[in-house]
Amino acid sequence: MKRLAIFCLICLTVITACSKEGSTITSITGEIINIEKNNLNIRCSDYVTKQTNSRGSDDVGYTCVVNITDDTLIKSDNGKKITLSDLQQNNVVSVILTEEKTLTEDIDSRTLEAKDIILIED
Repeated sequence: MKRLAIFCLICLTVITACSKEGSTITSITGEIINIEKNNLNIRCSDYVTKQTNSRGSDDVGYTCVVNITDDTLIKSDNGKKITLSDLQQNNVVSVILTEEKTLTEDIDSRTLEAKDIILIED
């Protein structure tokens, strides 16, 4: 059941990311690289290369900074509310954004604000 929920969440994220002809996204799923007091750094190379229509390179690893506010809801994939301290490096999270964004190679485009963060557990 948990795998089905994860699969559905990933499918929803992909559909959302593609729904505007590759121009904007409203959610993103990625691996946590680093955790700071008010933000997460997550891998987002697949989203950047899709937006720029480039083939990508194994040498380029794009990251997105996900800002966390007092209004950001952090929860597990079963809906249980958790805290930032429950997240760890290498966890995979799905992030629902507060507004649509277009991700590019430009670092400023890869700063996002999280409405919800969902920890995807195995």
